[in-house]
Parts: sequence; structure tokens; C-alpha cells
Amino acid sequence: MIPSDFADFLAAHRPELLERTLEHIELVALALLAAVALGMPLAIALRRSRPLATAFLGAASVVQTIPSIALLSLMLPLFGLGRNSAVAALFLYALLPVIRNTLVGLDGVSASVVDTARAMGMNRLQLFWTVELPLALPTIFAGLRTAAVINVGVATLSALVGAGGLGVFIFRGIANNQPSIVLLGAVPAALLALVIDALLGLAERTLLRHTWRVATISALLLSGCLFAVWRPIPNDALLFGFPTGFVQRPDGYEAWRQHYQLPAVRYTEFDVNLLYNSLRTDEIDVACGSAIDGRIDMFGLRVVEDDRGFFPHYDAAVLARQQLFERIPGLRPLLEKLNGALTTQTMRRLIRRVEQDGQTNEAVARAFLRDWTKTTGINWEEARAIAKRIDTDSPDIVIGAKTSTAQYIMGRILEQLIDGSTGWNARLNASLGSTAICFASLQRGDIDLYPEYNGMLAVTIFHIGAEAAAMQRLRDADQLNSWLRTELALQYRFDWLSPLGFSNTYALLVRDDDPRFDNVRTMSELSELLRR
Repeated sequence: MIPSDFADFLAAHRPELLERTLEHIELVALALLAAVALGMPLAIALRRSRPLATAFLGAASVVQTIPSIALLSLMLPLFGLGRNSAVAALFLYALLPVIRNTLVGLDGVSASVVDTARAMGMNRLQLFWTVELPLALPTIFAGLRTAAVINVGVATLSALVGAGGLGVFIFRGIANNQPSIVLLGAVPAALLALVIDALLGLAERTLLRHTWRVATISALLLSGCLFAVWRPIPNDALLFGFPTGFVQRPDGYEAWRQHYQLPAVRYTEFDVNLLYNSLRTDEIDVACGSAIDGRIDMFGLRVVEDDRGFFPHYDAAVLARQQLFERIPGLRPLLEKLNGALTTQTMRRLIRRVEQDGQTNEAVARAFLRDWTKTTGINWEEARAIAKRIDTDSPDIVIGAKTSTAQYIMGRILEQLIDGSTGWNARLNASLGSTAICFASLQRGDIDLYPEYNGMLAVTIFHIGAEAAAMQRLRDADQLNSWLRTELALQYRFDWLSPLGFSNTYALLVRDDDPRFDNVRTMSELSELLRR
């Protein structure tokens, strides 16, 4: 919800809002400067070869068609986590409007004007600087303004690769179902796009009125200032990597830091799926990930013990619409048989088969059901489950899942259990994103059920705060599950089924071979290390 006293809300976030805005400006400015520095000379050179110009414009156009997240992902292996990957992606997006508008502007200068200038005795350099470039300037600046506005929007996605910017607020808000935090990133980004567009318009008018010497000196000074700001400052402090949304959670960064009496730490936020590899490749020093993730063993990582019991247990269970069980009475008893079947060890083994061995989620889920149903007496037919996969047009039951390997596996287990044990046809709708998206889909009836974690529901949907009583409820799994069943039934007519058996709690991770953490086995020992 949006705070009633918006002024107090902004005041509380003002320091970080300023920091994130400056990060956003830096990303856009560096990418735009690089695009101008390379794109304009390239466009001028390409005027001499029309086929070559067409080829370059075609290549730049292809880059524009690549989805932003995909382009950022492609930059990661080349430039690593953080600002460099984001700037590289933004630079590629800015190239097309810069090159194209420079070519169009220069080619659009009237031939009669050019002939007149030559008749006056101008050489090629004089003709370019005093006639062609000034006349092409409005078109060139139109390209710059287009590139700048595009980059301001795309730069919000840079938060996913740890580059900061205003997108940090947007993804925090989405992860925690807090529209006010989303607006804290979205509104300044929109205003920033308008301000940058207006400033470039002012720069265009200024350049048309003043000499090119003054303009060139100003551009060089501006570039020098920006690159001076951009130059990295050495920092020997440990760098923590947090998943998007962790900082804003009541059971997140601030509460954790206070619980262990930690000093403020240097951290970056990005997509949780990048955390493990970033820790493995030494791009961060400590990661906050999932205790059940198979990459912990695969990448040689070690869990730092939560010796003071801060992180709540995020028990997994199925959340379903009551109308589903009214429509199919025998379904609930079937799903309840999964109570305790997916232990932490089991889930880590299943995840490892997907992420390390390269098996599909569907194959892993089918193998689990093949073994599990033999011990439970459930009449599950693998052939029937496989046969029902052919008919995808008219499912009787739609299952949702968020974007993680654990969610995909649980979704496939539910789907194939229903397909192979009943006469009903279930289908998985995966990659629904966050808890807020899945929950809203359940409310609308777009899905009938999905696997969820009790702590996520409490924080994201019911907005449990960081007060001591609220945190105690989060840490008491039985109390929390009982409370959720009551509230979900009363407020939403949803059923919260019995726990599946594992807890997807947060875990602090370090590299097992990192000598700095040889004597750090618990978070209390980490706290002592940070205070030295």
C-alpha cells in the first residue's frame, strides 16, 4: 500500500533515493557518451560506403530486437557482474539511433547548399564543420534524445545484474508486493527521462547559437567529469550479494544486521539466480541465498550457521482455491499425502539433478513420483501421466509456479501426480515471477493452486512487520501455519495445505576454499570478523 504520509515516506528513503538516482544517471551518461564517441565518427565514415552503412544499420537494428534482459545476460560472461555489463548493454541499445540519425542528418543537407559552400572555396573539413554538421544537428540530437530516453527505461533492468540504479526500488517492490517502493523507482525514472530529454533539447539550442570551439571544450570537460566520477574507488571491505527484495523485508538486511549487531556492510542486489555463480567467481565475497539450492554443493560453497536463529523457516506447502476442492472433492486428500514427502535433503537432491546433471524438471519430478508412490500405496500410472501431457488445450486444473528450480520441480510433481492418479487433466503455468503475481493469479482464478512458502505469504501478502511479536510468529512454524490457514480462509477463501517437508529459508554462503573464512563457521563469528 502507498503510505498516507508520502512526505515522511520520501524523507525516510531520501539518502538511498539520491544514491540510486545518481547511479542511474551514471549508467545512462556513460552508455550515451560511449555511443556518441563511437557512433558519430562511425556514421561519418560510413557515408563513403552505402552498402557498408546498410550492413552496420542492419546489425544495430538486430541488437535492438534482443530483449533487454537477454542482452544483459549476454554481457555477463564478457564483463562480469555490475556496472560494466549494464553500460555495455545500454551502449549497444544507444548505437542505432545515434548512427542512423547522424547518417540521415548529414545526407539530408541540401546538395545546392553543399555546392555553394564548395564554390566559396571551402575544403572538405570546413564544409563538414561549418555547413553539414550544423544543419544536421537537429536530426542528430533527435537520435541522441531517443537513445537517452530508451536507456533511462532499460537501465531500470540493470538492477538485476547488480548495477544499481532506480530499478533496485522497482524490483524490491515487486518482490515484496509494495507498490509504494515500486513507485519510488518508477516515478523518478520517468521524471529523469523527461529531464534528460529537456536538457538535450537545451544543449541542441545552445550549440546552434555558440561556436563549435566552445561546444567542443564543454563536451570534453563534461566527459572528463563523468569519467572521473566513474573511475572505481578501491574498497577492501567484504562485498555481500543480496537477492532482490531482501533489503526491504522485515526479516531482511536491517533486522539481520541488528540481530547480530553487525556494522553496516557493503552490498549489492541482483537476481537470486546470479548469486551463486557470482560467489563462485569471486565477484562477491558473501551471498545470501537459499538453503536448499543445489548449487551450494556444486560450486563448493558453505553455509554460515545461523547460530542465533534469526532467519525464519520458510516451510513449503500448497496454496489452493477452496472452489477447486468443492469442484473436485477427492483432490485435497491426494495432495495432503505429500505432507512431509519433500524433505530438505530430498529437495536438494532433486534440484542438483536439474542444475548439475542437466535433467529436465519433468523427468526429475516423474522419477520422484515413481519411487514415492510405491511407498504410499497411491495408484499412480506413469504412462497415464505422460499421455495426458499431449492434451494441453483444455486443462481441468491449472497449477502455478514461480521462477526457481524448486518451484518448477514442485509444480511438475503436482501436475504429474494429478495426471497419473486421477481422471483430471492438470497443466503447469510456470514462470509467474513473484509471490504477489502468483497470489493475484490465484485470486483472479487464472490458476487453481501453486506451491508457496509460509514466510513469503506472511511478509508479502499480510505485510508482517519487523516487530518482535511479528518476528516470533515467523519463527514459530506451527503458529504461523495455523494463523495463515485461518486468515487465508476468512479473507480469500484459500486453503493452506499441510507442509511438504522442507524449508526454503535464507542462508548466508561463502566459498569453502576462501581463507578469509577459515575460522568463520557461524554468523556470530562473521560479526566479529566484520567489526575488526
